[in-house]
Amino acid sequence: MGEKCIPVQDTVHEGAKLRVRLLKSNKFLALGNKVASCSDLHALISCVNKSEHFLKYGDLNAHDKMNYDSVERLCKPHLLKLLHKYVPGILFWNYFLRELRVVIFIL
Repeated sequence: MGEKCIPVQDTVHEGAKLRVRLLKSNKFLALGNKVASCSDLHALISCVNKSEHFLKYGDLNAHDKMNYDSVERLCKPHLLKLLHKYVPGILFWNYFLRELRVVIFIL
């Protein structure tokens, strides 16, 4: 009983929190001098066919905090490949999407 417990929600909720944090325009996620922005995802959606990325514009709605399907779509490995191919300067996304997958599938 002397051990401290760390409360953890299920992985989908943790992933949803990360997703909303990414999509909020008044906050940003930074790693060193790299910044993740949902504008990168908007650029991808506008220049790549939906049959390739499988994202919806609703996936980028920060007000929809319970859109768990969008968390799963953001975790797909092909999304990172598409970002590399079509959106320049997305170094932060390598880290963010990999960590999101770890939170969703391993915790």
